Amino acid sequence: MASISTLYNITACAAGEENQDKVNKALSPNGLLECIINFFTAVYEGIIRRYIVRLMIILYGL
Repeated sequence: MASISTLYNITACAAGEENQDKVNKALSPNGLLECIINFFTAVYEGIIRRYIVRLMIILYGL
């Protein structure tokens, strides 16, 4: 199992941040929740966009 310092270094590299405050914010529960919400929002928007395009094709023959 990875240690906390290893996870911290991985997060710092992935975020491209060397500022400890920004890395701590990304690792906080609020930062993690924000990432999860952003992911599902993007997925949901993609589903809605595809639905609207299909509906326009059916209704308007585009």
